[in-house]
Amino acid sequence: MTSLNTRERLLIYAVILLASGFLLYRFVISPELKLMSAARFHSNSQQELLKTKAEEIQHHSVLNDMAQRLRERVTETTRILFSREEAVDFLRLLPQLTSQTGSVLIGIYPRYTENFLTGDTDGNLEVKTKTPEEGDVGSYMRMPVQIAIRGRYSEIVRFLEQLEEREQLMTVSEFHIETASESPAEVNAGFVLNLYVYEHEEI
Repeated sequence: MTSLNTRERLLIYAVILLASGFLLYRFVISPELKLMSAARFHSNSQQELLKTKAEEIQHHSVLNDMAQRLRERVTETTRILFSREEAVDFLRLLPQLTSQTGSVLIGIYPRYTENFLTGDTDGNLEVKTKTPEEGDVGSYMRMPVQIAIRGRYSEIVRFLEQLEEREQLMTVSEFHIETASESPAEVNAGFVLNLYVYEHEEI
């Protein structure tokens, strides 16, 4: 039997080494690499999912904060706006408010085409349905009422001060004043009293 020379032995060792390396990679390293790749993909997917959930939670938190602030604003608003019932009650009190200052309520006339309120100066006011007009925001609306009163200038001023002292929001527009023909010491004042009315809605 002829012995292998050094070159042939090296060649056999090289073949065995390459075969061992291939088998090691094929059956040991390659499956581990696939497992690591799958684990990395799963980990990335979980991180993306957690990131998305965290963003959703943050978004919900922001929405909850906004809703809470909106509720607080609505509460603040309802403190200074009339309800329909409060507006009617206030208009019924106008003759009494004017008499307390010494002035006289001559007339009160709703400014709506389809009257929200109808009645006379004796307090006989009736609520009627009003179709919302363009420009009305939600359940908030402006209710303009034409007011005519007569009295001394100081009495008219005191009446306006009484309106300003009230908690509910109201404004005066189209104000005009002239000397009363019946009594030169008195004046006739006319203006539009705008009541701001809010119908509560749950948020």
